[in-house]
Amino acid sequence: MTQEVGLARGRVAARTAGHRVEAVSERSETATTWVNPDGTLTTEVSAGPIRFSDQQAKAWRDGGPAGQPPNRAPSGEEAESTSALP
Repeated sequence: MTQEVGLARGRVAARTAGHRVEAVSERSETATTWVNPDGTLTTEVSAGPIRFSDQQAKAWRDGGPAGQPPNRAPSGEEAESTSALP
């Protein structure tokens, strides 16, 4: 799926392509907004973080604050270090 920066460009791209396009300017830690070919918007909201703000790159990165994909169980060394927590 094509990514567009803002809603105006997303509306044109979605109508031209005939499929939904992500409105990247509307991203948040827990939501993704899509522009549909008919010009309407669809926002998918997650109960928890699906991305984090990378301040150095000034962009959103997929995954939680540790850079892990959402809902990923810790593995290896990570699992060992968290297993001792109460």
